[in-house]
Amino acid sequence: MILVWLKRDVRLLDHEPLSLAASRAEPLVILYVYEPCHLTSDTYHEAQHRFINEGLADLNEQLRTISACDGEGGITFRTGGIIDVLRELHEQSPITTIYSHREVGNHVSRMRNEQVAAWVEAHGLEWIQCQQDGVSDVRHEELDEGSWAKKWTAAMSGPQHQIPAQLHFVGSSTIQRGGLMDAQACGVSHLGVRPGAQRGGEARALATLESFLQRRGERYSDELSSPLTGWDSCSRLSTYLAWGHVSLRHVFQALSERQEALRRSKKEGAETGGWLKSLAAHGSRLRWRSHFSQKLHDQPSVEFENMVRTYDALRTEFDRAKFDAWVEGRTGYPMRAASTL
Repeated sequence: MILVWLKRDVRLLDHEPLSLAASRAEPLVILYVYEPCHLTSDTYHEAQHRFINEGLADLNEQLRTISACDGEGGITFRTGGIIDVLRELHEQSPITTIYSHREVGNHVSRMRNEQVAAWVEAHGLEWIQCQQDGVSDVRHEELDEGSWAKKWTAAMSGPQHQIPAQLHFVGSSTIQRGGLMDAQACGVSHLGVRPGAQRGGEARALATLESFLQRRGERYSDELSSPLTGWDSCSRLSTYLAWGHVSLRHVFQALSERQEALRRSKKEGAETGGWLKSLAAHGSRLRWRSHFSQKLHDQPSVEFENMVRTYDALRTEFDRAKFDAWVEGRTGYPMRAASTL
């Protein structure tokens, strides 16, 4: 069977691994694993878990509409270490190929990916990792000046992968699907409700993109730096891009189309206000996003070490009270009071 391993790419539109798997004759399993290595990490919170689950629920409903198995198809959910899960599935129905998106992640993700690569090699399988963020396998410093930006623009301008017309899933009698699991059931270490957190899912991601490009984004370049005005004027796409509920390529192309439409309107004498300036600023930040991901890809040690090692001995003391105040947002001036200064 074919396995599509979902990580930070929970969507249908512009999903290369899914498109490649759909073109194969073998039946497929679309897998999402709740992995303890992430669930117990200090970088993971229940708010993220809720967002991820909302995206998974959205995708699961969409997958059932294109299932060739009378709506029986969908995501296969598991909890546990990825190697244990792969071993279990491989025993139930032999895997021939694993498709996934490559991720530029933290140390936890890198170590897990190395384990998967070793398991795949040991079992003589194929693991095809697709690029989705414009990060090059060639180190930034090894490229000619300007060539990284050209490669990024070419990747983001390429054709988007269309939603498969139909998917042939491995039957649930062979492999049980499982289901969504909340944070407590999964053993998430950091629990808590954040009422202002965004809601997840591809449909919400696309609606947020549309509202930014058509309504909210005109004053982006002037208002992005303030938490007061940025709440509405910023794109609010970061979480959707981080968890792959919309692709970076789709966002870039939608922004480019909006820019072209505004330029045509301006040539015809229409007033475009601050739109062109703001969209250009947002386009730059999309590139910066990949640029800094490239830095982490090239030099993963920056997760734990200063990029400029001269700063290693800059601060040797540690004040717990001040650190806790920073963590809890109790430093500086209250934002609303500061806005009246």
